[in-house]
Amino acid sequence: ELREKQEQDRIELDKKEKAHEQILKQQTSSVQGLSTTLRQEADRSRKERAAMKQELQVKINQLKQKQTTDTRRLTQDMIDMREKQIKDRTTLERANARIRSVPFKITMPDFERHKAAGDEWYSEPFYTHPIGYKMCLRVDANGNGVKKH
Repeated sequence: ELREKQEQDRIELDKKEKAHEQILKQQTSSVQGLSTTLRQEADRSRKERAAMKQELQVKINQLKQKQTTDTRRLTQDMIDMREKQIKDRTTLERANARIRSVPFKITMPDFERHKAAGDEWYSEPFYTHPIGYKMCLRVDANGNGVKKH
């Protein structure tokens, strides 16, 4: 009886061992499958990151090139504007120099006669500068208003 009991216990123990081995094989297989899946996901993720990094680098290079082009264009525009300002200033200075260099003389013939008669007279019209106001001088021989003599 004792031997039968021991034999049954050994058979039962063998069954349990085989069941445990089977469970262990299944779990090992499952872990290996998960490990493979994780490796594949990690590889895919690395490839995606590398592709994104390359894409971003291309975009950065394009933006740098556009910035360089825009900076050059802006610099050239500023140079052109400055040259135009200098040209305009030179033209205006030349025009002003002509105006300043053209003296005009006001002659007052018969001043005493005009003064006695209380007359006034006008100069020839002139411009303040090439694109300026047109004006003339009026002379009151006896003065005007408060300063009248």
